[in-house]
Amino acid sequence: MAEVHSLSTTDASNTARFPENQAPSTVNNGARALEGMLARFDRDNDGSLTTAGTSTAYTVTLNSQHSAWFTGLRFRAKLDQTCGATPTINPTGSAALGAKSLYTTAGAAVASGALIGGGVYDFVYDGTNVQVVNSKGGETSGAASSTDNAIVRFNGTDGKTLQNSAATLDDNGAIVSAGSAASADLQRSAAAPYLYLTRTDTHGDLASISLIGFYGKDDGGTAKRYNFINVTAVQDAAGSETGRVEIGGRSSGTDATRFIVQTGLQIGSPTGGDQGVGTTNAVAYYIDGRLVYPAGCWGYVTVSGGTPTLQDSHNVTSITDTATGRLRVTIATDFANANYAVEQHNNTYNFYPIYASKAVGSIILENRGAAGGLDDPNSYDWAFYGDI
Repeated sequence: MAEVHSLSTTDASNTARFPENQAPSTVNNGARALEGMLARFDRDNDGSLTTAGTSTAYTVTLNSQHSAWFTGLRFRAKLDQTCGATPTINPTGSAALGAKSLYTTAGAAVASGALIGGGVYDFVYDGTNVQVVNSKGGETSGAASSTDNAIVRFNGTDGKTLQNSAATLDDNGAIVSAGSAASADLQRSAAAPYLYLTRTDTHGDLASISLIGFYGKDDGGTAKRYNFINVTAVQDAAGSETGRVEIGGRSSGTDATRFIVQTGLQIGSPTGGDQGVGTTNAVAYYIDGRLVYPAGCWGYVTVSGGTPTLQDSHNVTSITDTATGRLRVTIATDFANANYAVEQHNNTYNFYPIYASKAVGSIILENRGAAGGLDDPNSYDWAFYGDI
């Protein structure tokens, strides 16, 4: 039986159903035969066919009455079951045409699971094998079910099978890694790994360029941001910007900036305060929890006409001239105990400094001359070290 593929692309050559000088009484039969050919071709390619057989040896019954394979033979069919490895298909027209291997358009044999039961596929004979045109190359396959929003990954065996991962990507672009042992590891073998966080719009002064937050849940199950790193741009002048890094976190329930790195290190305003709060390049050194620098208390006093004047100090509330050669220093934040170390100097020749009494919140400094009597020096300077 003639089918669409037997028609000629040259109009004058199509004479089988409509010959020259055709008898009028045969025209209707010729037209009906042509309509039947078109209908059979349409039904073979509209997805209404369904395969049978097994997962590795499909069969399908065509409407067109082909008796042999020919290059370009095509049909569309719904698979009755998911395929196994290296499947074949054997269509029947006027007779069974014989089984042919199913290949992807990339030239590879169809892998197990690459064609899904219930899926509708286009099959085209290329002269050797049957290509599954819309199989997406048969390169990947996945499980029958998956975790919603899971980021997929390939297995390490065939490089084609998709698997769930512990990470999900939600509709808002948030990546979440689940599981009690969840972690992320960025590796690069040839050089140091790097991560770019880029803000693409135009921004104003002190606008956040990128923010990394570290979140957890408190004992009541409420999500809290415990620490953060915020990078901002400081617009010093038109076309000139300075990068600014803010490091902050929670302390006693308060979320605030603790350190700022811009043209130096600035300590923010942590709850309870700290030495040098709010000043650029304010640095405190601790060893075993004890403040080493700056000293727990220091100061410089000049003396003129017997009157002392405090020129500079740290952790000093006031000074009092209690007598000739004697100066009381009142400490702003008391030491933890009176066992702090005292370092004292003056710039007066043949004078030696000592202290008369020492308490956690005050100390009396003395200066004695060569004869051992109290005498005013030209200046006092001191540093006290201890636990505060």
